[in-house]
Amino acid sequence: MEKIVIIGSAGSPNNVIKLLKINQKLNIPILLCIHFEKSAIENFANSIKKETGHEIFIVSGPKTLKSGLYIAEGGKDLVFKTNRVLMSGVYKKTKTHPSIEILLNSIEKLNDKNFHIFVLSGLGNDGANIAQSLEQKGVKFYIEKKPLFDYLPRSFLNNLKNYLHLTINEMKNIIIQINEKRRRELVK
Repeated sequence: MEKIVIIGSAGSPNNVIKLLKINQKLNIPILLCIHFEKSAIENFANSIKKETGHEIFIVSGPKTLKSGLYIAEGGKDLVFKTNRVLMSGVYKKTKTHPSIEILLNSIEKLNDKNFHIFVLSGLGNDGANIAQSLEQKGVKFYIEKKPLFDYLPRSFLNNLKNYLHLTINEMKNIIIQINEKRRRELVK
C-alpha cells in the first residue's frame, strides 16, 4: 500500500492544510510530522479536520494503519513498528518532537519502497541525513519549491539525486493521483 509522509517545520502548517484539501475521501494513510509545541498538536489536528473533513488520528499507543491522517501525540515521535503499525513515544533525546529523523529511521528499517515523502518549509536539517538511504531503497521524494524557509528543503535537496521539486499545488496533484490510484485498486 502506498503511504504518504508530510514533513516540515516553520512555515509549513498552512501548506499542510492546502495539500490535504483534495475534495476526496482518503483511500491512503498520510502521516504528518511537523515540528510543533507539545500543546499545539491537538489544535492543529482539529484545524486539519475542520478545514479538510478528513479523519485524523492522534497516535498514542499502537495504531493499525488504515486510510486517514496520523500525527503523534504532543511532545512525542511517530514511528513504524511494522509496515502496518504506528506508535508514538520519545525514542531519542532530540531538540524537537516529533522528530523527522526518528520517523524516517523507522521507515528505513521497513525496507518498503511504497512511501512518498513530501518535504515542506522548515528550519534545520532534521532527517536529511537519512534521505539518501531511503532514496536508494526506492522511496520517492517531493521537495517544496519556493518555501517560506528553505533550510529544511535545501538540506534534503543536498542529500538526494532523484526528487521532484514542486509547488504546493503540484504536490497536491501528486497526492490526488496517489489517492485515486488506491481508490481504483480498492474497487477491483
